Amino acid sequence: MSPKNPVWEIARPDSGRRTNLREQIAEWIAAPEFRALARAFGATPPKTDAKSLLAWYDTFSAEHWDFRRGRERNQADEPTLNRSQLETTMTAAEATGMVDSQPPSRGEYDYCLILGGLIRACLTRPRFAAQLATQQVALRKIVALGGFRPLRGDELEFADRLQVQATNEFEAMDAGLRRAFGVLDEPSVESGDDSQGNWDWRVHAYLRPHCEVIAAPSSEPDARRANSSDTFAWWAAREGDVNGARILLVTNPIYVPYQGAAATQMLALRHGAQVETIGISAEAADLGVDTQSFQPFHYLQEIRSAVRGMHSLYLASFEL
Repeated sequence: MSPKNPVWEIARPDSGRRTNLREQIAEWIAAPEFRALARAFGATPPKTDAKSLLAWYDTFSAEHWDFRRGRERNQADEPTLNRSQLETTMTAAEATGMVDSQPPSRGEYDYCLILGGLIRACLTRPRFAAQLATQQVALRKIVALGGFRPLRGDELEFADRLQVQATNEFEAMDAGLRRAFGVLDEPSVESGDDSQGNWDWRVHAYLRPHCEVIAAPSSEPDARRANSSDTFAWWAAREGDVNGARILLVTNPIYVPYQGAAATQMLALRHGAQVETIGISAEAADLGVDTQSFQPFHYLQEIRSAVRGMHSLYLASFEL
């Protein structure tokens, strides 16, 4: 299989970058592990060009591998999978870099972007970034990207057990960053109308270390809350010129292909940055009995997300 996450090489001319990106995605979607996975669900992918194959997997995965149906990840249905489906799912997940953590390739980054998520991610991802900083990885500016999504389902129970005082993702990310980096000073605050609606935004900025926690507004506030692309776009516009910046994006391994594709589409294609996406280590993810575990159906759902992300990135690479 091709690189776990397509690489946007800023040293190349723009046309060369786009061609190289499309070649990497074409190799990624044509992987035999994906073909075997589709066959385990009763279908044989067509032998066709990358654009058509991405579209085929996008449609097929929507029918067979989407257990969220618009809900939060912790509220997804749990399907019954047979042995062949279980095995091919995990083989594809491992080949796609969704199981194990990989170290950063560089010793210095202009920005470390920490993606928000469910309550445990809001603690473990900042912890991983803090561990990188102690391992001589220079992170010039650290930005935790969250939102006003209310904590739901078992998140409230976890927040209580993990002693996190938060009612939404932004508050949980703020608490996680402060805990991980030992932040003691009070932040400077910028905000919208403090409604915490889909159109609202908020920034907490700290001096020691140089870090921020951001809740971005939705680009479609009447329809939904902000998604990852909205957050990337809003952060980049607020930050100013990030052309040529080296960005390290931190998430969990299971989300690396999808979230890496979204970051590449927004921050590389549109803003000229070079984005490297890595997943947190098992050490950073360790919360004792509350450590998050991922089952095969979780990986299958995120393979679906990865297909959607790569499909969107491929199409966007043709845009001017």
